[in-house]
Amino acid sequence: MDVPTYWDGGSQESVCDPSRPAWASYHSLGTAGHDFTFDFTASGTYRIYFYFMDNDINDPQNDKGIYYLRTTAEVTVNDAARPSVTQIVNNAVDLCRQQTDGSEYDMALWLHDWTLDQLEYDHSLNWCSAESGLTRHQGTCESYQRIYSKLLDTAGIANGRITGNGHTWNAVKIDGKWCQMDLTWDDTSDNWYGDLDQRHLYFGLTDELMAIAHSDHTANYQKDDYAYRSTDLSNNYFVRNGKANEWAEKYADRIQQHLDAKEESFSIDADNGTFPPSISGIQNALVAYDMNQREWSVASNGVTLTVTSNVTTASSYQWSAKFDFEAEYPETKPIPKPTEFDGYFTVKSALPGDASLDVASGSLDPGANVQLWSTNGTSAQVLRFRYDAHAGAYEITNAKSGLALDVQGGSARPGATSSNSRATGRRPALAISDNADGTVTIASAKNPSCVLDAAGGKSAPGTNVQLYRSNGTTAQKWVLESR
Repeated sequence: MDVPTYWDGGSQESVCDPSRPAWASYHSLGTAGHDFTFDFTASGTYRIYFYFMDNDINDPQNDKGIYYLRTTAEVTVNDAARPSVTQIVNNAVDLCRQQTDGSEYDMALWLHDWTLDQLEYDHSLNWCSAESGLTRHQGTCESYQRIYSKLLDTAGIANGRITGNGHTWNAVKIDGKWCQMDLTWDDTSDNWYGDLDQRHLYFGLTDELMAIAHSDHTANYQKDDYAYRSTDLSNNYFVRNGKANEWAEKYADRIQQHLDAKEESFSIDADNGTFPPSISGIQNALVAYDMNQREWSVASNGVTLTVTSNVTTASSYQWSAKFDFEAEYPETKPIPKPTEFDGYFTVKSALPGDASLDVASGSLDPGANVQLWSTNGTSAQVLRFRYDAHAGAYEITNAKSGLALDVQGGSARPGATSSNSRATGRRPALAISDNADGTVTIASAKNPSCVLDAAGGKSAPGTNVQLYRSNGTTAQKWVLESR
């Protein structure tokens, strides 16, 4: 006999694991009988396949060449008290939409927590389906993965199935970025590691962090055809709820002491060194991620700080956890006042082509995108440079709107490649240096290692303008034409 399958209009699934002893006991019964009972817990169609087999080929009665007969028992359940899996899933997603803001992150989190509330892990390893998890409230990792996948599909959130180490979990795409979720390992009431919420430890991980828990996954994500590459932690549970920031803040004073001493490389022992590497490896990677998002400075000058988590295992009983830091300090020479840059200018890119800084569509709105566009002489391309003696730097405003050239979020971090320069109401301090070749470099006075840059080294109309680490390329050089 094969294990029962269930179908309610969606995909057909085996309700149980056919390799478990509960099903193996129906084989080789000889002349003995065996009663079979099965509870039908959901509306839908169940099929059970029976095979009657004569294995004794030497039996003289088996002269017809009959080896086996096969029959299928099909049971259809239609009971309002036993809703189908599809109905349960639809009801859950409807409730999710009512109780969240409808964003992909909030819905994915709500459905994650709802799934954990529905079932307990089946340590007998018998039940392995969405049907068993949602109507019998028992299931293996297959149940968790299948249920969450059905919920996400219904909610319109892209997802995929990942396997490794005899285990399965979900890849989920939130706001265009893949991340990893393991609901089975999140289904715990334990809280062994301080303020680390173990119920969400595996929500929104990168491939590398999931491989800390499931070593086979390293081979998964290194394949050329791997479709769920997860490299971003912005949708991690602890990053989104601010806990990673809270953990990182505990190291801030210690980090600043090393920066004030102008150390270019240093290490700090992690506070969770007693946690097993499988836990501290994940937690500390999130802490390092937050540290790398912060802006660091020494004497009001920005510092480029790169942080990595370093958790190493010497044996089953010995390991270490620390953070490694690499710091780059900008030149601290005072910013001069080159008065020749006061006035109205068109700022043209030194790249081939005729492209100038331009406020998109000549907008007067704060937050309007600043881009490169073909030089056209309109007021959208006229910028006023005015030296601020108090700041010791320049402010650059659009002559038409009076709004200042800025970077989204006010960031002065190098590598702010995803943030467009924008015209906003803030008046940030900018430094201008003469390159002695007819061009100038426009930098953040807060962090002079970050300069105005044409994204991708392109000058085509519509090219974004951004802050990027100074590299001396033509994409970071500008020609000021007086107006």
